[in-house]
Amino acid sequence: MNTNRVNAAAGVLHAAMQQGKSLPQSLAYGLEAAGLLQSPESAAELVALRARVAELETTLADLTEPDVDGAGRTYESYQPEPAALHEAAAAKLRGFFAEDSYVSPLHHDYRLGHDLDLPEVPHA
Repeated sequence: MNTNRVNAAAGVLHAAMQQGKSLPQSLAYGLEAAGLLQSPESAAELVALRARVAELETTLADLTEPDVDGAGRTYESYQPEPAALHEAAAAKLRGFFAEDSYVSPLHHDYRLGHDLDLPEVPHA
């Protein structure tokens, strides 16, 4: 007989009875919720699986938020504030609209009729 398991079961039963539960099904439900109705092998496997899940969650957190400089700072801490990004984008757009259309990066490199120096044609 394992006295630790017996004492754990007695504690669960006592707590259930203090809550006013007296039906055998209610008491058995308390034991099941505490994980005391499973075999020791199943309980050990459950503990090992929970430890593995905690380890994988830690690994996932490290992969999604890596320490980019070795000082505990993550990629997110190096990102500029949204207001700074908005101001930089607005300044860039103002620069595009302030340019003359002939020096714009979108201006063509070839010459059109209005670009050519045409001689004056006398009217008859």
